[in-house]
Amino acid sequence: TAPPRPVDSTRIVKEKERSGVGVLFLPEYRLATLAMAFIMFACTALYFSLLYLNTSLHIINYCGVGSENTHMSDLEKECQVLEDGDYVDLLVTCIIEIPALALAIGVAEYLGRLIASKVFCALASISLFFLILCITSVNTEIQLFVSRGIADGLLLAIWIYVPEIYYKG
Repeated sequence: TAPPRPVDSTRIVKEKERSGVGVLFLPEYRLATLAMAFIMFACTALYFSLLYLNTSLHIINYCGVGSENTHMSDLEKECQVLEDGDYVDLLVTCIIEIPALALAIGVAEYLGRLIASKVFCALASISLFFLILCITSVNTEIQLFVSRGIADGLLLAIWIYVPEIYYKG
């Protein structure tokens, strides 16, 4: 058997210096770290606001119009419960996350991570604009379905792009 190789102490020191959260705030990474933190916060806020909006629109019966009692106070509107059909609609909009993840991975592999992030960001902006129109409940449901899928794809594209920024092989 061959004798054990000597340990290179300078390599161990460099590896320890390059590990930990403190590395993210070194001068060469500081701007990228702050930018990625802001982008991740914005994408996460978009995703979770769409989750909240989905439930809120079911409670107020789409487009700010109460179900049958339009003279109800805000507190009474907040205390309404979801009906059986609302739970089915919420489930359907949650199912979009499975194909959205597969689509996001495919688009990121085909276009590249940076371009995929830009495409999903543009699509998210467009889908949110159309969500404002709010024509019918079916239209709003389809828009929520598409918007949540795009937001999920955007979040995944950003997550898989981040390691490429910091990797220094």
